[in-house]
Amino acid sequence: MKPVLLVALVLSFASPKAASARRAAGVTLPDSVDIDGKRLALNGMGVHEVTVFGVDVYVAGLYLERKMSNSMAVLSDHGTKHMIIRFKRDVDRSDLLERVRDELRPTLRRQRAGVRAELNRILGTLRAVRSGHTLTLTMKKTGWIEVRQNGGLRARSKNPALASYLLATWVGPRPLSSDLKRNLLGRR
Repeated sequence: MKPVLLVALVLSFASPKAASARRAAGVTLPDSVDIDGKRLALNGMGVHEVTVFGVDVYVAGLYLERKMSNSMAVLSDHGTKHMIIRFKRDVDRSDLLERVRDELRPTLRRQRAGVRAELNRILGTLRAVRSGHTLTLTMKKTGWIEVRQNGGLRARSKNPALASYLLATWVGPRPLSSDLKRNLLGRR
């Protein structure tokens, strides 16, 4: 075996990080995360763009207990789900809240008052984001939702209807972005 090939082979086994992460729009996310002792696999990741100029706002990754490419299967699955959202640009708090509410408004009207009130409570805990900041949503089997911003717990809620609604905004029948939905479902 040639020395260069041997070195490349050894390095491929010695460097698990190279094989354990995926990248989109300059953002790297791990292939798996551990939530409450359970390993979740990166189902897919993609970029959320806004405006006619295609400004990248964030890269999102969806983690599931088992990979799924069907949106209805993801939405009806009772397993733990985890979203990592890594921001690509600075967004002040008022713009962040306004943008989220604008994007959710068309589908939020159809939700029960309890879901709307709980979503507003959670949104009220968020702070401004800077490029590179992370927002995570963990939807647990128990019905609990945890929202973290840069690792710090911002909100917890036991509201399975809200968890389903939030997940559906990315992978449901009327997603924020059909391209992002396709990527989160691993169907590039």
